[in-house]
Amino acid sequence: MQRRKLAFLLVSLLALAPVVAQQQDADKPKPNKKRVTATLTDVPATPTPRPTTAPTPAPTTVPESSSASAAAPASAAAPAATAGTTPRDAADAPRDADTTTTDRPGFGERIEVTEVQLDVVVRDKGKAVTGLGPEDFVVTEEGRPVEVTSARFYGAPEELEATGEGEVERADRYFILLFHDRSRDAPAIRPLLLDAGQQARKWAQEQRLPNDQVAVMTYDVRLKIYTDFTRDQSQIVDAISRAVTSKKEPDRAAGRSKEPVRPMADSPSLLLNLPAGDDLARASRVFEKTLALLGRAAEGIVGRKNLMLFSVGFGDVEPTGLWVPDPRYYPTLERNLNDGNVAVYSIDLFGARRGSPAGPGIASSLSSIAGDTAGLYYETFTTFATPMKEVSKDTAGYYLLSYRSEYPRGTSGYREVKVDTREQGYEVRSRKGYLYGTKEDPLLVPDDEEDVAPEEPSAGRG
Repeated sequence: MQRRKLAFLLVSLLALAPVVAQQQDADKPKPNKKRVTATLTDVPATPTPRPTTAPTPAPTTVPESSSASAAAPASAAAPAATAGTTPRDAADAPRDADTTTTDRPGFGERIEVTEVQLDVVVRDKGKAVTGLGPEDFVVTEEGRPVEVTSARFYGAPEELEATGEGEVERADRYFILLFHDRSRDAPAIRPLLLDAGQQARKWAQEQRLPNDQVAVMTYDVRLKIYTDFTRDQSQIVDAISRAVTSKKEPDRAAGRSKEPVRPMADSPSLLLNLPAGDDLARASRVFEKTLALLGRAAEGIVGRKNLMLFSVGFGDVEPTGLWVPDPRYYPTLERNLNDGNVAVYSIDLFGARRGSPAGPGIASSLSSIAGDTAGLYYETFTTFATPMKEVSKDTAGYYLLSYRSEYPRGTSGYREVKVDTREQGYEVRSRKGYLYGTKEDPLLVPDDEEDVAPEEPSAGRG
């Protein structure tokens, strides 16, 4: 009898074992089975520089005597637009060729992963430093260090002579010549503009390298464009002559902003990303907003763009004689120029006449905009040929760095960036930040301004 009870108890325990096991499994915490994935969105192909695969050589320096004629910044990609491209084509392309976007869902958060590209000038006692690799740079974004994924020097002699055919990539430099005409306010500026134009023509004929792309513009009460980027020397020289003598600019279908614009063959285009006719006149009635527009128009062209600004200054001066950046316009100007990789080389029109420093006052605006965009300010010289020659030397080679950055989808803003080298003692200049997300519109007009096109005889601000 006792054996039967023992056998019954044993059978009951064996029958209950699976139930107990299931209950214990139910009581255990379940692992998180959410899968974290990274998927790439379908975006138009964006040209990016080729990563350096060869071992990084030791840093070297290139004498200025050779770099001015045998080293120059390169186009990191094919031109942003070619002949026959329509504004619709431009709208379908990425707004900023310096960034690519990745969609990375995970844990319920949508993240944009952006590839940021920075153009960096590194010099040692006036000579271009070559041979640096990603590990030689220190980059911080909003004060946080980031990992540089690639670093390439643009300006090899063989690239400057390349035609774009064959194995060697063609190297282009981009120059925007902007003559700021304030002769309505000060008639003495007119002969200075004519002198600057004469030296600019000589520069185009004698110092411009074969692959240098040049655009020519003036500003009086609005922006006037005499040529888009082109390598045609005769067209560049003619555009400079027309600009400094206030001749009528080429017709861009005034009043018909939707008119298709055909850029120069084998050259990228600023015009494709700018309004036309009355729309451009309204958008450029404030000088600072005009510079912001140029920064936005240039962002689709990969690489460094060099803006030679011939001016006596812009904005307003306080009763104390000091120039103060206008908070309505200057922050947008600075951010858009940096976002478009546009470095301003300010050339003081009065510098050639005085032969002395500009000192305080409105000329301080030229120093500020140069410093805020990784350019240079030229205030003292005897002839305009001197600063133009110096600009050619300073732009004779730069690095294009890449790194990846993240931000939550749906957000936007501006991130400050600082670049340095691990080797101390070098002069390092780079753009100071970039816009991310939905970018602010430089065309927006404050409520206290009329949204009308300026009349030619009237005086304009700045």
